[in-house]
Amino acid sequence: MSRRGRAKSALRAIERALRDNPDAAGYLVDRGGIRAEPGDHAAALADFDRALALDDTDDDAAAFPASALRYLGRLEDAKVAVKRALTLNPGNPRLG
Repeated sequence: MSRRGRAKSALRAIERALRDNPDAAGYLVDRGGIRAEPGDHAAALADFDRALALDDTDDDAAAFPASALRYLGRLEDAKVAVKRALTLNPGNPRLG
């Protein structure tokens, strides 16, 4: 199976899981990551933001918005997102 095929399959599985548990921040972070891969950064950011609204201590959910914001040209917002993520986990490898 191609990488694109694996991503589509993973996205379907995560969306099924979210139907059963729509408030699972981890699933939202995962879906956001899959959406960001082909360049759907606005949808990815929406998932990351929702995940953070559900669990504001999730350091992965806090780290990923910076990249999406950067791709969307929102550089000042990206800087704020990085600072927030560093506050939660100064050693987060996703920020390095």
